[in-house]
Amino acid sequence: MDVDEQRPYNESNDNQCSGVTCLRSKNSMTLTSNAPTMKQKGRWRATPYDDTIMTYTRYGHTMTQMNMRKLFGLLALISGTAFAKCHYIKREVMIPMRDSVQLYTAIYVPKNAQNAPLILQRTPYSCKPYGDEISDQFNRDYWKDYAMRGYIIVFQDVRGRYQSEGTFIHLNPNEINDTYDTADWLINNVPECNGNIGVVGNSYGGFYAFMAGCTGHKAIKIVSPQAPVTDWWQGDDMHHNGAFCPTAGGFLDYMQYGEADETPNDETLSEAEYQTQYDEYLAYRTIANLTKHLNEKRPNDFWNEMVSHPEYDLWWQERDARRYVSHLSVQAVLVTGGLFDGEDYFGAIKLYEAISQQRQDIDCRRVIGPWTHGGWRKYTKTLGDWRFAWVRSPSKDYMRNIEIPMMEQYLRSKSSLSGKSSTNSVNMPIGKNTDRWFITGSNRWTTAPLRQPSLQLFLHADGGLSAFPPSEGSTTYISDPNNPVPSNEARNDGKDYMYADQRFLQGRDDVVSFQTVPLAHDMTMRGKAIMHLSVSLTTEDADFFVKIIDVLPDGRQLMVRSEMMRGKYRNVAPQPFSLSEPNDFDIVLLPLSHTFRRGHRIMIQIQSSAFPLFDRNPQSFVDIYQCDEAAFQSSTITLHHNSQDACYVLLPMDK
Repeated sequence: MDVDEQRPYNESNDNQCSGVTCLRSKNSMTLTSNAPTMKQKGRWRATPYDDTIMTYTRYGHTMTQMNMRKLFGLLALISGTAFAKCHYIKREVMIPMRDSVQLYTAIYVPKNAQNAPLILQRTPYSCKPYGDEISDQFNRDYWKDYAMRGYIIVFQDVRGRYQSEGTFIHLNPNEINDTYDTADWLINNVPECNGNIGVVGNSYGGFYAFMAGCTGHKAIKIVSPQAPVTDWWQGDDMHHNGAFCPTAGGFLDYMQYGEADETPNDETLSEAEYQTQYDEYLAYRTIANLTKHLNEKRPNDFWNEMVSHPEYDLWWQERDARRYVSHLSVQAVLVTGGLFDGEDYFGAIKLYEAISQQRQDIDCRRVIGPWTHGGWRKYTKTLGDWRFAWVRSPSKDYMRNIEIPMMEQYLRSKSSLSGKSSTNSVNMPIGKNTDRWFITGSNRWTTAPLRQPSLQLFLHADGGLSAFPPSEGSTTYISDPNNPVPSNEARNDGKDYMYADQRFLQGRDDVVSFQTVPLAHDMTMRGKAIMHLSVSLTTEDADFFVKIIDVLPDGRQLMVRSEMMRGKYRNVAPQPFSLSEPNDFDIVLLPLSHTFRRGHRIMIQIQSSAFPLFDRNPQSFVDIYQCDEAAFQSSTITLHHNSQDACYVLLPMDK
């Protein structure tokens, strides 16, 4: 729709919206409540955002200006589902694919809409509720923002999931064809649409959003893969550098057996009662035993295939979404990720890098904020002990100043936001190919380029961390797979490990820490970090879990970035450690964006397990998916601190 065209409000219905009466007529709309009232004649449209004002305009002339917080405070009085009931019509269809398989699709169209843009989300997690009931997705601020702007909103169950026909296949490249056929059907059968489609999705949905950009369909103008599943061996969900996440079994079981049931399978992996997941998974002893248990309950096809491919072979490489970057056919891509995402931060970083390097003809933008998995869809200001001192939540700033304006730019027939650079309410450029990062600690946004690792800090035998090289010494600990280090205080696979206070590990001999003196001034780190280790081991394999921690003056230890490396995959191809001489290798940590404040300390922490988030390494050079209990052995691990063999970290110091 041309933004200068206006849409009339529905003239036929007076409705109740969660206690707020909507009185609607041809010449006015009044929301009667204790909140401010807005009246106008004729038709409405939203115009670009300035520093604090949302403007509503009639035929190009501003009629009312209202502080955005007041406006959205008013709209917040109306529940999302109630608003959708008042202003949207739900249509349910089975869209035929080229092979005659039909996919369930829920289409929400604004009443009396004309030339409206369309947002599509394809999901393996259900479009429920089915039938006349309105989706509770509209109660989420994310979808509420789109609804308030009159978008046609479409949810679809992907092939083989819930109410859609066919067979579900993980990371299926055929999604390109299914999305093309869906887009083609929508353009030809939803007359209210202006012919422009944007596709969004988070996590697995981020994979589908990316694949939508590869269809070649002219109607799909922009896609937003958010925390996209990209590579399940190198860094997303299932593995980190080859180290396996065993609790994925529950997810894979649900994905295989939840196809046509609105209630996801919630059976536990064991009938036995355990106080924690730590105890439960430790009781299985080996991945082979866990595989046997899963198959006794009901076979899991993807799990069984996966455990026959422990290495990064062609089977895994074929499932890497980056293989399809050359097929992108859209005008724009918006990649979104969270600094504290314990599931798919890798995908947000690596997919953007691949697109920006290989496809400079596409307007590819990235936003990385202070969020957990999908946190940009939740309008919050805090995360555990982290406080993001902001006028409003970073998620609101992202949605209302970045994602929505970018969708407007590419999905309205004539954009109020051209490709020219301008600024928004957080004083950031919103032009093409911008890369936006939130800096925790100083709580601000920036579009400055990421820095290369440049600040070298050495680990010392006395627990120090400094720019001065060590002359002699070592640090030794014993890694016992029968007593693995818990991945978080709750001793489960919770993703709070990404931001939690690490003091719960104090007193463990198998966790070693090195820290600076209190900083004399603020230090901002933005970019990837490299941990160089020089180690001797008594076994041919071991894991290394490295953390960068901000130590506050009150003693709290807040993790800023971490990475797990399965030792034998340190060069990707499996290679045993030498038992006769020090082993030197690097662990590259995904980018951090953080200011260590004056008086804080920088800490590096190293351990060789993080269970049950990651499986136990037997620490012998074996196929971990197939080995028995006899393969598990303790390893004595020594970190060297001398002039020839030293451990150090390279940090991306900001200028």
